[in-house]
Amino acid sequence: MNLADTLTRIDDVLYTWLLIYLLAGSGIYFTIRIRFAQIRLFKDALRCMMEKKEGDKGVSPSRRL
Repeated sequence: MNLADTLTRIDDVLYTWLLIYLLAGSGIYFTIRIRFAQIRLFKDALRCMMEKKEGDKGVSPSRRL
């Protein structure tokens, strides 16, 4: 068995419902781990994206919450 056959077998196992469960599970895990930051800070993220300073044409990377 060569490397291509091994990778094909791994692909056959992963690209089924297993991959969907792994991605959903890791998403839920990291959401809980970072204490729902994508929900808590959504309003601040929108505000940072929408505000314009005089002379600036984009979002400043030095802005901290």
